[in-house]
Amino acid sequence: MLLKTPLLQSCIISFTAKTTIKYDENIEFSLMPQSSGMNTYIFHIQDVKGVFTITKIRGGDIPYDEVNKTFVTGNGFANHKFDFHILTDIEFKKVGYVNASHQLQVPAARMKLLKVYECYEECFALPEHEYLKFNYFIKKIRNDFVEIVIENPLGVKIQGLYEFLLF
Repeated sequence: MLLKTPLLQSCIISFTAKTTIKYDENIEFSLMPQSSGMNTYIFHIQDVKGVFTITKIRGGDIPYDEVNKTFVTGNGFANHKFDFHILTDIEFKKVGYVNASHQLQVPAARMKLLKVYECYEECFALPEHEYLKFNYFIKKIRNDFVEIVIENPLGVKIQGLYEFLLF
């Protein structure tokens, strides 16, 4: 789904050579400086890749000439960061994530009973999503080190991951 989206890119621009402002692989442009005397420079927008509108240039609230694709600034801003605000259509993917919490609690005393290479096998279901059941193993892999592995046969993301290991 295409949605109008504001993007921001900040950088220090060159007053002597071309500077490329890149937002992603599909959106970028170059700035070519031209001295206009009196310690001011005209920057020409060139090499435009993508469809976007420059909405604001900050580095002293610089007016942008959309017709000529230029802006003017003084060389006193040569080492300052400029913010380039644009508006573009971005393809967003609709998702239906569910945020469910489950706090896995294993008493320390129970883990201390394990000998090296012994394990417990347990199961838990997510609150309000009882159909999502996960087996997990509490394994003692060496002295003073217990590992908890959650099996995930349904490929559910757990804290942003498909495979999950707790230590």
